[in-house]
Amino acid sequence: MLQGVPRASGRGRDNARDVARERVVSTRERIELLLRELERLHDPLNACESSMLAGFDLCRGDVLATLETSGGEWTHWPSKSPARSFQGPVARWLRAHAGIVAPGSSLRCPRPRGPHIRPTPQRLARSGPACSVFQVTSPRMKRSTRSGASKETTATIVSWNIENLARHVVEGAAEPLAAIATRLGSPEILCLQEIRVRPQDTELIGRMRAALPGYACHFALCQDAKNVTFRGGRMYGVATYVHERLGDAVPSTCDWDREGRVVVTELAGRGLAIVNVYAVNGTSKPYWDHELGRFDGDRHGFKRRFNERLMRACEVLLERGLELVMIGDWNISRTKLDTFPRLRMEEPHALARAMFNETFLPTLGAVDIFRHLHPEARKYTWFNPQTPPGKLDAARVDFALVTEDLVPRVVETDILDAPEDRFRSDHAPLFLRLRL
Repeated sequence: MLQGVPRASGRGRDNARDVARERVVSTRERIELLLRELERLHDPLNACESSMLAGFDLCRGDVLATLETSGGEWTHWPSKSPARSFQGPVARWLRAHAGIVAPGSSLRCPRPRGPHIRPTPQRLARSGPACSVFQVTSPRMKRSTRSGASKETTATIVSWNIENLARHVVEGAAEPLAAIATRLGSPEILCLQEIRVRPQDTELIGRMRAALPGYACHFALCQDAKNVTFRGGRMYGVATYVHERLGDAVPSTCDWDREGRVVVTELAGRGLAIVNVYAVNGTSKPYWDHELGRFDGDRHGFKRRFNERLMRACEVLLERGLELVMIGDWNISRTKLDTFPRLRMEEPHALARAMFNETFLPTLGAVDIFRHLHPEARKYTWFNPQTPPGKLDAARVDFALVTEDLVPRVVETDILDAPEDRFRSDHAPLFLRLRL
């Protein structure tokens, strides 16, 4: 029982219920108005300065007392309300003014399940009644609970569009993958894109699996004979190598991904999933939709649909309580700072970029960690191989997105853009080092 909430009996109890019901409605309306205002504002920075927000009184005591007097029967908002993760300035404003969450934790609006969201005993036991309004997670608490050890463990994740893995795993390779991995610092996790291995290449798959001793190899391969005919179907594909010192790793792929562009690796017991992505490069080539059984637009449209489906798949991982590192070749330059000499502003490139920046990232609460830690840096991951010497045509299209709770756990991140680190690929590797 909270301090300051009186007990009532008989008719007084009925009156107390009426007062509590009115208070529930009042508080619910204020919270819903707050959420709608945050939804309305395009730029979260403006949310911190909105005069409307200053009128909300979301103090901890009011919310707790409301839930207490309603007996835990308060129905929150309807299922049509979208899930949102309030990050950065918005989360800081709520922490400072609402008094609901502790500094250093994240504030996430829960995804509706069924017609309504109701308090559960597990939530109330975990974080008190306020957790039925907002899910509160503390990355520091999760680390100490998960590891149970005082010594901090870190893992390095390297991502690289290798542009043909076969030449690095065949017998007598001039640049064996094992030597490349050593040059890259023997990372705990190595994510490769554009490996160009087909499901029927059984010998090559065997060599790929055995290329890095001590590592498990998880992969997704292209098997779309209708849309992929170039090089005999040797296109696309991703592979993730995970060192055995990280323990058990569970791989999965997406049944809608016929081109082998996504493989997910869950690190068992660590609450973390690595999503290795080789996103679609939009072109005007017609795209055959297998579900419709006909051509449906071009690969520009397919690119947007792929990103949306990937976003939904990642939402499922988030709902399971996993933190995400989404890393790879995204085939999108996010801002003018990420390309030289110019950012393509014409359609349909601008549409794909807008959907990625304004829908994909905020829906998942994802942070472009390189840009977050290096806000003014001009570094690129793709270099046009046809550019004359002394000229530059480059873009940052490979990057790591991390969910907000992981941001404080990123020790460092950078792009290895020296020509000798690219080997024969037109992409440069990138890395991040993460506290587990």
